[in-house]
Amino acid sequence: MAVSLYAEARIARYVHRTSFYPVPDVDSAIVLMRPRPTRPPIDDYDRFNSLLRLLFSQRNKLLMGVLRRAAEKGLIPRVEEASLRGLGKAMRWRLPPIRGHLPADRRVEGAA
Repeated sequence: MAVSLYAEARIARYVHRTSFYPVPDVDSAIVLMRPRPTRPPIDDYDRFNSLLRLLFSQRNKLLMGVLRRAAEKGLIPRVEEASLRGLGKAMRWRLPPIRGHLPADRRVEGAA
């Protein structure tokens, strides 16, 4: 996500794990990145990057907990717990894994 703010990235080539010694547990990829012509309109890049790291720091983290911790660290304004509870089930989705893809039934129509 952070890379996509600053550059257009695409996989140029996949590299099978057997191309390395010792053989790792995962396959690899060569990624081509082209810098974007303009920077995104973000006031405080350090704060924004800290928020991104927090959002993706642990697997299966509930969004409500992430927002609470982000507010405690001063990365976002504090949100009253009652306001979060009022959002009900809409707030109870989990962040998708970074390395995986969403199953077809969880994808947004028309999204890449």
